[in-house]
Amino acid sequence: NIINSGDDINFTLQATAVTGDGTLIPSIAASAVQTTLGANNSISTATDNSVTFNTIITVTINQAGAQADPTSSLPISFDVVFEEAINAATFTTADITQNGTATGLTWSIVNSGDDTNFTLQATAITVDGTVVPSIALNLVQTSYGANNSASTATDNSVSYVPPFSVTVNQKGAQADPTSSYNVEFDVVFSVAINAATFTTADITQNGTASVVTWNIINSGDDTNFTLQATNVSVQTNGTIVPSIAADLVQTSGGSNNLISTSTDNSVQFNFATVLAWSVTSYDFGTPGANVSQRFTVTNIGSVTSGTMAITRSSGNGAKWSILNDFCTSTLVPTESCTVDVEYKGAGNPSGNHAATFQASDGIVNAIPDLSCTGVTP
Repeated sequence: NIINSGDDINFTLQATAVTGDGTLIPSIAASAVQTTLGANNSISTATDNSVTFNTIITVTINQAGAQADPTSSLPISFDVVFEEAINAATFTTADITQNGTATGLTWSIVNSGDDTNFTLQATAITVDGTVVPSIALNLVQTSYGANNSASTATDNSVSYVPPFSVTVNQKGAQADPTSSYNVEFDVVFSVAINAATFTTADITQNGTASVVTWNIINSGDDTNFTLQATNVSVQTNGTIVPSIAADLVQTSGGSNNLISTSTDNSVQFNFATVLAWSVTSYDFGTPGANVSQRFTVTNIGSVTSGTMAITRSSGNGAKWSILNDFCTSTLVPTESCTVDVEYKGAGNPSGNHAATFQASDGIVNAIPDLSCTGVTP
């Protein structure tokens, strides 16, 4: 539209309708306008005849260049870049949509100062997962009223995987000391875990009891577990002290556990009966005749044993036998009994011979068995 000022010299040119956004750069070609005398105009010149017309401005959101991904630290930073300067008052944290799996986010926005480049930060997260921010259409405006387009991104996703704590303590009803299985501990994670990542291989035994067998029971909430010591293979009294090292257990979002802490994770385990041979191996040498040797079995446990029995658990009966067995009754703690083992070092078969003898009260065995060797020439 053209408006004459009234002097036929000064005019106002107006763009009153525009189909699409872009720059408006008007000009007048030569010989398009004449005076009343018939003179033609020259081609128009300009100092600044360009105006950018935008009804929509673009905006991008991408993870900041120095932002680690995945990360266990806050804040998580993103670069927000508008096509041109906006009215910063119209850009608030209410304009941010979280499209990832993390929940309970708190956002903050930092203006670089040019009203075009901003830093968006997730400063608090309740539940770990992916952080994927976006800005919907028509939420942010320029000073002249243009609205933003829906944000686009090259990479606007960051995985938040904070470490979580875990405690291991003896269960409230657990006797200490005890001589009974199962020995139970409460394992409590600070968040729900991926239960498939928590196995008995994750348990470290820090006590003096040897070769502990473990079992794990999930309460059903993937947070509270019962850890059971179901067996101690080496029958020597000692402490059971479980712990979990760092980075062995994960959540579904990929977070790792911190090293376990405890108020009391130690239980003294005493075997009801602990039997021990005076020696665990003996070599009869090459005697050339039938010889015997006396061995002693002692109850080093805390309670009276069952009825004792000594048996040959391996070896050739033609070469090895129990000559005299004085282990046929119970043994009170610290009490001993003896057995005479005979090696027939003469006669057939010749060669190297070996045998083992087991001491048992019907419940537990002396570990290891007594091992004997000899040679018949």
